[in-house]
Amino acid sequence: MSGRRHPLAVVAVLAASTALLPAPAARAADPAPHLAIALDDGREHARPGDRLTWTVTLRNLGAEPVTGLRVAQDLPAGARPVTASGDAAPGAGQPAWDGLTLDPGATRTLTATAELTETGPEVLRASSTACAYQGDSRQPLVCASHLDLLPAGEPVAAPDGRGRLLPLVGAAAAGGAVAAGAWALLRARRRRAS
Repeated sequence: MSGRRHPLAVVAVLAASTALLPAPAARAADPAPHLAIALDDGREHARPGDRLTWTVTLRNLGAEPVTGLRVAQDLPAGARPVTASGDAAPGAGQPAWDGLTLDPGATRTLTATAELTETGPEVLRASSTACAYQGDSRQPLVCASHLDLLPAGEPVAAPDGRGRLLPLVGAAAAGGAVAAGAWALLRARRRRAS
């Protein structure tokens, strides 16, 4: 009988090994709301002096209403705020909307307009980020970013028309890096809060 294993022995070993595993963590009593956010100004390129209007779209994907929401948008460096929808408060040069409520499946659209000021040659993109928070928390529930290419970041074509692809690939990689960084930061903060 050497070389053959008894089926009950295998089951006993598996049962004993699972008994040594730690118990699953208890679910949080108050899970974070399920929200989605998008930020867009309908453009991909901008110049100093342009007025950009961003649309922030916030949606409740959960089955419960979400109350006490605060949405704050960071404008591009040097941008001058012009207008914002609703009762937005210009918190330190950035629009912020407080006391929002979203019912299950509901969508809320907010807008902010700013004028881009003159930027130096080292500034390649105008970036804006909007985040949603609950109550007085400084930990965002969800964030979105948008980038517009500035003249200093425009690809320079070689005389024969080549050379346009590499800067576009770089811009796409930078956008992906920003999105991945925001995702990783949000995930780390959620783990820390648990």
